[in-house]
Amino acid sequence: MFFFFKQKTAYEMLRSLVGSEMCIRDREEEEEEEEEAREESNRSRGAREGSDSSDDDSSDDGKEVSRQQKTLQEEISRMEHTQLELEHNVTEAPNPIMRDRFADELTILMAKKDALQLHLESL
Repeated sequence: MFFFFKQKTAYEMLRSLVGSEMCIRDREEEEEEEEEAREESNRSRGAREGSDSSDDDSSDDGKEVSRQQKTLQEEISRMEHTQLELEHNVTEAPNPIMRDRFADELTILMAKKDALQLHLESL
């Protein structure tokens, strides 16, 4: 006894994804609407209280900057680790072609790392 299963075409697979894609899209729209409603509520509450929210904004900005700095420092740390690995690969490459490829990757990585360090210093 043999069982034959029909393999789905790309069109059939995409068609079956439409429902889940719509759910994801709708969920994102709902989240955006909820976020806008919260922001509007906060603005109206601030206006009713008559308080100056500039202190809150500055503390939020400070938290955002420190979060960005931490993220950049972590990324730079990962890049430094990768840089050490690539430097090792350049010295231990079995042939000139591989050595050149590792050297090219190392050059690109160092340029990206330098750009991130400049960005970190500017914060």
